[in-house]
Amino acid sequence: MSEWKTLTVPEFTDVISGSTPATSIGEYWDGDIEWVTPVDLSKLHSRYLKSTIRKISKLGLGNSSTGLIPANNVVMSSRAPIGYFAIPTNDFTTNQGCKSFKLYPQQDAEFHYYNFLLHIDYFKRFGSGSTFAEISKSDIEKLSFNVPTSLAEQRKIARILSTVDAVIEKTEAAIAKYKAIKSGMMRDLFTRGIDMKTGKLRPRYEDAPELYKQSELGWVPKEWEIVKLENACIKIQDGTHFSPQTTIGPYMYVTSKNIRFGYLDMMNVGWISEQEHVDIYKRCDVKFGDVLLTKDGANTGNVAFNNIKEEFSLLSSVALLRCDEIIYHNYFLFYTLFSPQLQQVMTDLMSGNAITRLTLTKINSIIVQKPCYVEQCAIASKLKTIHTLEEHEIKVLQKNMALKSALMSDLLTGKVRVKYEEEKAEAQ
Repeated sequence: MSEWKTLTVPEFTDVISGSTPATSIGEYWDGDIEWVTPVDLSKLHSRYLKSTIRKISKLGLGNSSTGLIPANNVVMSSRAPIGYFAIPTNDFTTNQGCKSFKLYPQQDAEFHYYNFLLHIDYFKRFGSGSTFAEISKSDIEKLSFNVPTSLAEQRKIARILSTVDAVIEKTEAAIAKYKAIKSGMMRDLFTRGIDMKTGKLRPRYEDAPELYKQSELGWVPKEWEIVKLENACIKIQDGTHFSPQTTIGPYMYVTSKNIRFGYLDMMNVGWISEQEHVDIYKRCDVKFGDVLLTKDGANTGNVAFNNIKEEFSLLSSVALLRCDEIIYHNYFLFYTLFSPQLQQVMTDLMSGNAITRLTLTKINSIIVQKPCYVEQCAIASKLKTIHTLEEHEIKVLQKNMALKSALMSDLLTGKVRVKYEEEKAEAQ
């Protein structure tokens, strides 16, 4: 087995700063040289960067203070924010918001990509600046990393991690596909509904205007009512306004971080004592089948269906909505609030506020469509079919993300060693 050594950055790579050619000179731009910025890196869903939004010409490169970096090296965003990484597949250069790592021979780009990714916080600790954090070339060169001296071992580690990444990327593509399908279905189902005689979508308004009426939510089928949430629900209540004093115990404590867009994420849920739970639960008795809506903070508007049968406590940043199931179906309410149309309604209710927040008064006043109960069930059933497929892929994604995190922690620190064949790897 090879050694692992602690190397400073200059011992395994050159660090190269970026530059911007004069934007006033048109001949410097729209060439065929990739020009990487933090924006390019922020849009990636892969470790590889295949193309950039803007490109520069050879003339632009020649009149800037940076050079061309060969493909299959590593680039990072060094400001706004610090810590996006990628491996460009074409020769490239960057703007001032990035730093490039031009690796020395016997260094594997994928290994260092993953190693840098594992140590994002290490980079961020060296960031400075009053407007936004930035890490300089000189500060990057002060950093050190544990690195296997064998290129073969680097490649084997990278190959294991890239295999997991390939599964993650495939899963993310499946989730994106299901989201797009569901979005299109919502657009049709919440404007045209289902003709209960045929079991199909009603004709479009343009084809059969006599079937529709104008409402606060636009054109809707004539049979539908428009009601406020306070008239569709028997309870709308937020959680405790006081942070629990305990951090261990038998009851889960759910906050806005656990309410994702369309599902509950309990991977990092908190726990509290029985007594604190009892006190909170008197105010906000969350039950199976309730709809949970984030009402405060950056995730305001996120909505999830509570599929957990055990009791748990809620923070005030989350509200429960419990349907009057004689007139309103809980899954129909979930998908209604999840739809682009109602998401826009909630965004409009928050406009002009200094703090992103939906008060209980505003939530009660939100207007929603109310088809007959049988039609609600039919609409919810169609959406649940595609949503279930999406939820399955999300669980697969979470499982593989956890696996990747564990593997990075083990393999990139030398805690778990890999077997490799030196001669074959070196011959490549």
